[in-house]
Amino acid sequence: MRHHCAEIINKLPSHRLMALDVMRGLTITAMILVNNPGSWGAMYWPLKHAQWHGWTPTDLIFPFFIFIVGMSITLSVNSLRAKGVSDQHILKAGVIRTIKLIALGWFLALFYYNFRDPSFSWVDDKLLQLRVLGVLQRIGLVYLIALCCYLYLSPKKIAITCIALLVFYGAAMLYIPYTLPNGEVVSGLWLHGNNLSAFIDNAVFGSHHLYYANAKPLPFDPEGLFSTLPAIASSLSGILAAVYLTKQPDLKKQACTLILLGTLAVIAGYAIASITPINKALWTPSYVLLSSGLAAIFYALYL
Repeated sequence: MRHHCAEIINKLPSHRLMALDVMRGLTITAMILVNNPGSWGAMYWPLKHAQWHGWTPTDLIFPFFIFIVGMSITLSVNSLRAKGVSDQHILKAGVIRTIKLIALGWFLALFYYNFRDPSFSWVDDKLLQLRVLGVLQRIGLVYLIALCCYLYLSPKKIAITCIALLVFYGAAMLYIPYTLPNGEVVSGLWLHGNNLSAFIDNAVFGSHHLYYANAKPLPFDPEGLFSTLPAIASSLSGILAAVYLTKQPDLKKQACTLILLGTLAVIAGYAIASITPINKALWTPSYVLLSSGLAAIFYALYL
């Protein structure tokens, strides 16, 4: 058994990080588990999402995956550049991959027909009610923008972009006013169906194309358009982590540094939670700091 495992390890490409593959595999396993808990009526609390503010282990799965996407971008681009592949070709392939992810998300949403209901209309009930955004769509958009950042920005500028996205999103959510259906103008709210992100989702896509189509006063999507901005920051944090790993060959130093930075990020996330509450559906700045910090710590534990 040990010899067999050694053979598998020796066959791994030099640009791959085993710890990253382990983290990716465990994250996907956790995703499968929370999507198939056995009984939706009797679930253990770690397998449930937080009702609104706050977090559970389940709320870490998506941002962990986004963090992994960022790390993978760094490693794959470095490998392709070493082979002489141009940035233009890498970007073209990235655009195609993004289109495939978005198309797959739409396909999964549309691939359904209720044969038991004679009144069911695929056009009216599925096509015209298509959820425009979703998990795969967000991954595609985040991947493409993060890829562009890594191709054309220095690590320092990527770090500045990451911080700028969080500051801009947080400030916009706090201070930009928006109008409710009843005509009331409000700002700075982080409520279910009553926040700037929900207002933008509803204005751009309309209620029929959003996950929470019946939310009041504003329908919204947990993978909405505006809240994708801080999700990009989550991916950029993964890029920065991988940049550090490629420059630091000492595994002990890698682990210590990632644990230290991850702990500081978690502390910072809780420090600003009174201003921007930890919330997955809104992908708040505090949530980004918390989840990226924990992702860095978990990666360090796999080294």
